[in-house]
Amino acid sequence: MALVTDATGNDLTYRIIGAAMAVHNERGPRYREEVYERALPVELAKQEIHGVRQKRVEVHHDGVPVGVFFLDL
Repeated sequence: MALVTDATGNDLTYRIIGAAMAVHNERGPRYREEVYERALPVELAKQEIHGVRQKRVEVHHDGVPVGVFFLDL
């Protein structure tokens, strides 16, 4: 029986949050965002969770492109 249950009931969410907390606990609050952005995929890979860094996302309104942004992970 688990001591802590993810409120969403989603095991993947629980594992991702756990990886983010592991990075924070190891690195602490003293680094720039880029350090955490690079460290999180390393921690996730330990759990065989893979993602894409700096994913380009186009925003459209009524079929017209109105912006572009990049997801960290």
